[in-house]
Amino acid sequence: MEAFKKNQEAEERFIAQTLISLAFVTEEYGFKITSIGRNGVTYASRSVSLRVSYFRNEVSASFTQLRDRSGQRQFSLSEIMQLVAPIDKYRPVALMARWDNIEHVVEILADRIRRYAAPFLKDEPGTYDRLHVSQTEASKRYTDQMTLRQARTKAEMAWREKDFRRVIAALAPVEAMLSQAEKRKLAYAKKQVTVGNFRWKR
Repeated sequence: MEAFKKNQEAEERFIAQTLISLAFVTEEYGFKITSIGRNGVTYASRSVSLRVSYFRNEVSASFTQLRDRSGQRQFSLSEIMQLVAPIDKYRPVALMARWDNIEHVVEILADRIRRYAAPFLKDEPGTYDRLHVSQTEASKRYTDQMTLRQARTKAEMAWREKDFRRVIAALAPVEAMLSQAEKRKLAYAKKQVTVGNFRWKR
């Protein structure tokens, strides 16, 4: 019961501080508050929706371009920051709040929105298109990294077992992403298979 009350109080404090710290969204950008719930506040203009959330101790913000006819695309504040400030010393990290610092964390989030997201609040031409391209590229990089990691694991196991056909099967599809050492290993495996085929034919 004590934990429930503490969590409820934390949510109430989060909502109260959000309304204070993000007042500039309504005052300066003409947004309206469209919903206030236990875990967040939603603001909306004619073309953009901003959702500020508090879930599992994480304080976050997401943006949606409402006039996007291809389907409403949602972007996190971290994605926006990575796009507009790629060489900034700051690197986006999750904002985790404790019971005793919720107000401070909300203020940090509000500062980041004000500093980095103004063009997205204004829905300036091209901003969300650039963000969509950046999001797509980031997704591809992540997929490539996962594919490469799996290929390396399979190739390492096959290498230890001297199963060069499996080494080739694992590494050949990702050859363009391999290090020089891995490319040499792939070349060696191909040579061993070629030599083995030659010996078998004789």
